[in-house]
Amino acid sequence: EDTAWASFAVEKESANQADAQQAGKAALAEVIAVLKKSPTLAVSTENLYTHPVQNSSGKITAWRTQFSVRFESKDTAQVAKTMGELMGKARLSGSGFSLSDAAQKKVQEELIAKAVKAFEAKAKVTANAMGFARYEYGAMAITQSGAMPMPRMNTVTLMGAMSKSADSAMSIEPGYSQVSVQISGTVKLIK
Repeated sequence: EDTAWASFAVEKESANQADAQQAGKAALAEVIAVLKKSPTLAVSTENLYTHPVQNSSGKITAWRTQFSVRFESKDTAQVAKTMGELMGKARLSGSGFSLSDAAQKKVQEELIAKAVKAFEAKAKVTANAMGFARYEYGAMAITQSGAMPMPRMNTVTLMGAMSKSADSAMSIEPGYSQVSVQISGTVKLIK
């Protein structure tokens, strides 16, 4: 897996809606300022909203603004460093690794070439074993599966993340994804 990602969330609350939104806006600006320090990070804001907080009788007692920010990069060291920088400003809500589209496409192309050779070898062995001199290919179908993460232990524990200082990088390691290609088809045996 060649792309690291992390997601951080912030929640601000105030007695009135405008103050809650202003506090959320200031917190978002602070997180975005940290993220903009690195041009290698792809950043997106998600789930930005303000909602009322009600007591058991339904009366609005406060307003809460929430948002999350997700960033990713092939520069794993930069993602780890940025995670450490954000620890005092926002709550880590998730992190992990994925396989980029480019890496997945490259692997799938290599697997297709291998699968075609294997299909051809099986067709030749089958034709020879059954006493046929030649064979022709009929219809063929190629099935490709995307990057499915291999099961693994979580690479960052929350307790380990909390014990880091705000300026130190997180310790993260990529795992592996499974990419597969399957070829099926028909072969016409010719005497």
